[in-house]
Amino acid sequence: FMQKLMKEKKLELAKKPCHTCRFLDDIFVIKLFFECMCFQNESLRQDILDYQRQMDSHHERQKWHHNDDSMYKSQVSRLNRDVMQYLDEMQVLTETNERLEKQGTELQQKLEQASHEMERASDEYAKMKAVVVQSDLLADELRKDKEELQLQVPSLVLINLALQERDHQVEVLTDQVVQGTQELNQNSVLIKELHSQLEQNFGRNGGKFLWIKLQVSLSHLNERAVVAEKETRRVECDAQAKDETINNLLTCLRNYEAGHYGLPEALRELQDCRNQLERRERDMAKLTQNVNEMHLQLADFMEENEGLRQRLGLEPKEMMDLTEFRRTKFLNRQRYLAENQALHKQVTWSVFQLTIWSFTGELYNHQPLCIVPHPFKDDLFMFVLVCFHVVKNLQQENRQLEVAMQDILQAIRDTHTSAETTEIVLKIPSLEQLVTAMELTSTQGPYDVALHMKIQVAEMSGRNEELRRELDTSRGEAKQVREQLNSALEKVWLHNNTSLIVTSLSLPQDLSPSSTDTIGALNMYLIQLLQVV
Repeated sequence: FMQKLMKEKKLELAKKPCHTCRFLDDIFVIKLFFECMCFQNESLRQDILDYQRQMDSHHERQKWHHNDDSMYKSQVSRLNRDVMQYLDEMQVLTETNERLEKQGTELQQKLEQASHEMERASDEYAKMKAVVVQSDLLADELRKDKEELQLQVPSLVLINLALQERDHQVEVLTDQVVQGTQELNQNSVLIKELHSQLEQNFGRNGGKFLWIKLQVSLSHLNERAVVAEKETRRVECDAQAKDETINNLLTCLRNYEAGHYGLPEALRELQDCRNQLERRERDMAKLTQNVNEMHLQLADFMEENEGLRQRLGLEPKEMMDLTEFRRTKFLNRQRYLAENQALHKQVTWSVFQLTIWSFTGELYNHQPLCIVPHPFKDDLFMFVLVCFHVVKNLQQENRQLEVAMQDILQAIRDTHTSAETTEIVLKIPSLEQLVTAMELTSTQGPYDVALHMKIQVAEMSGRNEELRRELDTSRGEAKQVREQLNSALEKVWLHNNTSLIVTSLSLPQDLSPSSTDTIGALNMYLIQLLQVV
């Protein structure tokens, strides 16, 4: 399997130099063509210099020969035409040279990209080769380890025995350490007792020598205890390490016997590398396709641009001034926005007016309302009239604001269309009226136009928001009142159409009417009336 992968990678690497050779051949041909063009340019320049020298010589001859003016003029005109033709040819050749230089740079970039791709492919091939070598080395090492472990299988019993002996030694040492600690505790207790006895019997100066001896013996005992603890720790660490090595060896032996140790990981890495290579190749193909498409689109755009420049009468390297176009576009956009806002306001007001007029028409033209007396008729009519009056006032205010905004837009357009000046002065009559009104109202401190304008704009925006809220609330209330009025009209219409005869309850003729009988009859009569209503 690894050999197949190696062969496939070698074939892929053998295909890629063909592309590089083809790019190199194209570059070589372009370089030769470029050198030929340069040689032709040099020859044409030499011809032009020769023609100029001839023209100079002709001019000098004209000074000496006045009779042959017509012939010299014809020759000079012919030479001038030739010079113009040669200049045109030189311009064409320079353009072709520039285009060829661009193509050469593009081909060099493509060659560099191809070389980078070749380097990447070679690096990936080297990585794959290194991975294969590492996998082979791992397989060899695993085989050797398997053989060594198979040889070491008989010695596992001996290792277990040695571990048991070591455990026994560790237990003995732990017992010794415990005994040593007990002895140390006993010695420390004895030393304290002796120290107290010495202090009592001989005093501090008399028992100094004995105290030093006891301290020396105590230090020796402490050192021995520390050494014993270190040995026990070392023995425990060695035993744990041996246990871990034995467990690892057993797991390795089981994996080797099953044949699953290291090989699946290596195969998985190889498969991942192969998938990455295929993915990168697909990405490279997509990128090359996209680059080619972008080159074609760029060429189409360049051709369209050249055609548009020729139509406009511009030179190839002349820049266009787009400030006027952008300014007109911005002004048109602002104008369209203002017109849309004005139309939206007009539509909303027209819809609201239609609803109000339809509602008032229903109030005036509904027949049962005129016939049947209703207790809320006058209140509803007055409420509708008040709403209509408020709407008219709001319409007038909005018209004034629209006029002011139109004046502002017109002033801005006039300043843009007028000649360019260092300072722009806006003359807006509606705003001037507002400013004069504010000047009259403001009596404290110096007058600031910008500040007062900001305040006025804030007040106007707040007033507009308040009016919108009032309109929303009035619309909601009008809808509710309209629904109530419709329901009341329906009830009245039903009451007029249905002729109900309310019969009074007759009392019995034989009996004389008492208070209880009359009260009961009246109650029943009231219940019937309520049910009818």
